[in-house]
Amino acid sequence: MNNLHNPSKNNIGDNMRITKILWVLITILIIWWIYYLFISPNIFKHEKVIIPDIIGLNENEALSLLDDNNVSYELCYIDGGSNKVISTNPEKGITVYDNYKIKVYIEKPLPSYYESFEGLIYYKNKDIIDEYCNNHNLTYEIEYVAGETYIDGQIISQSKKSNEIVKENEHIIFYIAVSNDYFKMPNLVGLNIYAALDILKSYDLKYNLIYYDAPITVDTVIYQSIDEGRIIKKGNDYTFDIYISNGIS
Repeated sequence: MNNLHNPSKNNIGDNMRITKILWVLITILIIWWIYYLFISPNIFKHEKVIIPDIIGLNENEALSLLDDNNVSYELCYIDGGSNKVISTNPEKGITVYDNYKIKVYIEKPLPSYYESFEGLIYYKNKDIIDEYCNNHNLTYEIEYVAGETYIDGQIISQSKKSNEIVKENEHIIFYIAVSNDYFKMPNLVGLNIYAALDILKSYDLKYNLIYYDAPITVDTVIYQSIDEGRIIKKGNDYTFDIYISNGIS
């Protein structure tokens, strides 16, 4: 049998080989253009620079020196009071490319946010609260809230929240829970004694009435031995004094 060659099959094979070669060439060309346009500029356009010694300089001095030496940088602040550069990463004297960002660590006072004392028992944590306020030059006062929802003496809330920045000489109010068995002593001074007695009896309080000569309307309360706002228990087992004007004899 004679072997016959099929010209059409040979042409198809040749065309496929040519096509493959063209695709290989196109791929190589694309890769070369990507390298030329995007990779090689980033490799060859950057210069090597040496990190200068900026330890101990303030922020402005340090950044000015880095800029003069064409060193890129990223600032990292650490809470402290020196306002100086304390370290760099990499360290001074290391050679890097000018597009490499070194880390510059600067010590400076950072904003402080209020600490939350909510949920704590005030009387057990008073020393901690006092120390905290003293350290931040803060003052505070206590407001009592009667109710049975919270534990007696528990800090229900505070006027300065944990998302607020601490500023010196500010004032905080702590709202503290007290049992319904307790109440805040009202101001009786200036009331007629009979109106004052109605209030005292409503809390089942023990008291002494002391009449005192004074140039004030008769039967007017002129003094109370328990200060206004003091938290005391209803039905107290001790007596306190109420001074009443007897007029001028």
